[in-house]
Amino acid sequence: MKKNDNVIPFPKDQTIRARIRERGANQKAVLALSILSILMISVFSNQMITRPEQQAAGRGIASLGPLQSQADVKWEHQMARELGQQRGLAAHLAVKPSLRDDLIYGYLQGRYAMRLDGDRVSSIEFIRNDRSDSPLVIKDRAALLTKYRAAFAVPFQEVSLVKTETSEEVWNLIGSDKTIVGTAKVGLDESGHMTSLSVK
Repeated sequence: MKKNDNVIPFPKDQTIRARIRERGANQKAVLALSILSILMISVFSNQMITRPEQQAAGRGIASLGPLQSQADVKWEHQMARELGQQRGLAAHLAVKPSLRDDLIYGYLQGRYAMRLDGDRVSSIEFIRNDRSDSPLVIKDRAALLTKYRAAFAVPFQEVSLVKTETSEEVWNLIGSDKTIVGTAKVGLDESGHMTSLSVK
């Protein structure tokens, strides 16, 4: 018997497969570690970029900026006390709408432009524009005139209908002494919407 007959041949095919498997596992591990390291570097650099600068004087709230000195804080408290004790400070309070404002922006919904005589309304006319707003239908025009009589340019106490046409109504304005002090003309369109109102 020869010496070489005692040696069992090593299976080469199995070792090659095992090496390939081991190499694949190593490559997966290297890939996972490289992804993890990239992720850690990006998180660390993000923290370094977004972290507020440390203040030389000490710690403080980052959104307030550098720490205020004691003198600044005392000055602020002193100013707050002085302002709190002053009684004559002017305050800007809301102003109650006038009767004229209520007429134009309330009752007429801001759809009409007004002409003034002094600070009182002499005429009202519907604003024609691209919006879908249309003139208002005001059925009780006597109530409109009497409710807002103090806003109109001619002072009167009551009204009386003089003439009615399809495009216009004429009202007499009657004073407290029961005399006619003026007239109000109400312009109407074919559908009965009020297009204008003038007081003379």
